[in-house]
Amino acid sequence: MHETNPANGLVVDKTAADWPASIAATGLALACYPVSVERGFMTRAAAVERTLATLRFFWNSPQGPEPDATGYRGFYYHFLDMQTGRRAWQCELSTVDSAFLLAGALTAGIYFDASTAEESEIRTLGDALYRRADWQWAQNQGATVTHGWKPESGFLNHQAKLTEFNAYGFKASFNPSHPGKSGNPYGWWVSPWHFGLNQGPIILMIENYRTGLLWRLMRNCPYILTDLRQAGFKGGWL
Repeated sequence: MHETNPANGLVVDKTAADWPASIAATGLALACYPVSVERGFMTRAAAVERTLATLRFFWNSPQGPEPDATGYRGFYYHFLDMQTGRRAWQCELSTVDSAFLLAGALTAGIYFDASTAEESEIRTLGDALYRRADWQWAQNQGATVTHGWKPESGFLNHQAKLTEFNAYGFKASFNPSHPGKSGNPYGWWVSPWHFGLNQGPIILMIENYRTGLLWRLMRNCPYILTDLRQAGFKGGWL
């Protein structure tokens, strides 16, 4: 909550100075606001205000092929300037991080179910953002979704996306024959900063273990129910 721009709802990627926002961290924040309400960390009205600021920003932010836009084809750039909401660092239009963002928007739409104008707008915007993402375009005429896209070079290949894992030492430190040596003074797995992509799941998993809140919200999302059934899942709560 202290690493968020209340004007646009963006959440910083990590607690380093002058760092940009991460759309994945922002999506996880959207999913965490219901937990904050349930636990008394923030009022429902404050959570509604923060959620609406976020969803309104993403719905109205620039979408287009321009290199300084916020998103394109319903997807969003991995890192955004905390103040302007524009693309940072010439990063990729990220399908996986957009999925985190859209999942948070859908979670908010399920949780905020009151008949007020504000909560109705949350449901409308969450649904609209989810529907706007052009997943067929993201397949790039292939059988699976690509990892991302850049206006300067087009769709990313698989190896280009894996460089993110290299940065955290996944490929090197897991090599059983030739483990890589870390050039990171903090080691492969320790950082002096807090990452939004890590903090969000901690809150969500603890709450889910204690009360099952997120499972209940998931079971009430019609898109999840439909997709699971189309994938062949059946029985139980389906």
